[in-house]
Amino acid sequence: MNSAPSRGRARRSTAKGRGNNGRGSTGRGTNRAPGHNNSLKTPSEKKEERLSTKRFDHAKKGDPFAKKGKSAFASAYSSGIIPCHLEHGSVRHKLLWTRHFDELHYDPLLVHCFEGLCDTQHPYVFVARTAIKDLLTAQDASRKTIPLVSKLIIPVRQALLRKEADVFDATLEAIGHLSYAVGPHLNAHLNVLLIQVNKKAFTNKVHREKIENLLRILEENGGPEALKLIKIKVPTYVSIS
Repeated sequence: MNSAPSRGRARRSTAKGRGNNGRGSTGRGTNRAPGHNNSLKTPSEKKEERLSTKRFDHAKKGDPFAKKGKSAFASAYSSGIIPCHLEHGSVRHKLLWTRHFDELHYDPLLVHCFEGLCDTQHPYVFVARTAIKDLLTAQDASRKTIPLVSKLIIPVRQALLRKEADVFDATLEAIGHLSYAVGPHLNAHLNVLLIQVNKKAFTNKVHREKIENLLRILEENGGPEALKLIKIKVPTYVSIS
């Protein structure tokens, strides 16, 4: 694994995770448990995906010059508030950060990215989801994210209410990354999140598998208090302990 780039150099991230032992695409170590990125993927997701799926070709292309009908994240990204841009590759897209993570203020940057979970148009789909992963797996992410948890829960709840299965799945993964970043600080919000998550637990097998995986992550990072809350909302959940 290459070491973290020096200050001032642009950071590149890909749609695929690069590396093991709890290191995300940023290449920087955090306080996460080993195997963090892999644990967010269910067995069925670990199978090799089609190139078109990895490139988000299924997402409708958004108009960056449109003045009306744009989401809050799309407007922020188009106006340059999000300090990164998308590089199109023949195999996979890359997210190029124009500033080092140490220089970034997560408020309101991370809040904007979580608002982008509801986006269904390209390139905002890829940018928002990849940016969330990059920011939450960066060094010192916990210190910057913990004070923002209450603000992040608002867009998370909105995304969980969306009908698009892809948006729901992406939100589950984002909650997983958030759990690793803030640990038990997410417990105070589990009640409202679990109500919405559990509604889709029996929709289909794919959703059920991903939800069970998320519940394990929440218990791992939230401890006994998280387990108690999970068992109240999802009585059928089997503890990892």
